[in-house]
Amino acid sequence: MPEPGNPQGLNRYAYVYNNPLRYVDGSGHLPVAPLLVAGAIVLLKAIDYGWTAWDVYQSGRTLANPLATDEEKLVAGVNLAMAVGLEAAEPEDWLPVSLPLDDLGRRALVAGLRERMQQGGLRAGVAFLREAVGEAAPQVIRRMYDLGVFGGIRSAGEWEAILQGVRKEAGLEVHHLIERRFAERVFGLDPDDVPAVVLDRTFHQQEVTARLFRELPTGRSYNAQQIWEAYKRVYGSGPGGLNRPEWLEAIWSYFERLGVKR
Repeated sequence: MPEPGNPQGLNRYAYVYNNPLRYVDGSGHLPVAPLLVAGAIVLLKAIDYGWTAWDVYQSGRTLANPLATDEEKLVAGVNLAMAVGLEAAEPEDWLPVSLPLDDLGRRALVAGLRERMQQGGLRAGVAFLREAVGEAAPQVIRRMYDLGVFGGIRSAGEWEAILQGVRKEAGLEVHHLIERRFAERVFGLDPDDVPAVVLDRTFHQQEVTARLFRELPTGRSYNAQQIWEAYKRVYGSGPGGLNRPEWLEAIWSYFERLGVKR
């Protein structure tokens, strides 16, 4: 049929657009080669998106799994963030054919991340990301935090070491579940050994620290029982509490040693 955008298509007596070296049409009605090329492009694009969709699905399952380790969640978070980000701006969409180049690059980075963490754990994994993405590392780490990575409970010193060089730029803070002001004086603990969590800076300052200081104002002395009762009100599920029972579980043993009543 004539094609307004193709002058050759107006000549009904021309065989395969006057280009028999490129096109083959046994019936004399249809240019076959362009259809084959188009079909190949559609097939490769389907493989590309299918590959990405499967990885997104698997990574989402890992992030939603409460039994997954922080290391597993970091790999899943990086995989998910890169998959979504790269598919949103596919460089190969501008090429005459579609190849899953983004998937290959993403899988190579994730493979390197997984190998590094097998050697040195979460700290090594974050260091690898700093090296791999350079100045974008804080934004990547922040994205990982928003996806639920770094949600575990570790010692404050360990979290500081893991997030070294990216924590402040990513807008994150390490919260000592037993505050520094009580750790050594009341419990005889090195502040770096206190169980801790990673929190958004604004949430930490306005919701967690502010509540603790309202319950336990500075300039006064408190015993372990009083501190525990205050932490129950702030961390617990009661009215106005943060509903973080896992935080209470993480620090209970320190209070129990001092004879505190639960």
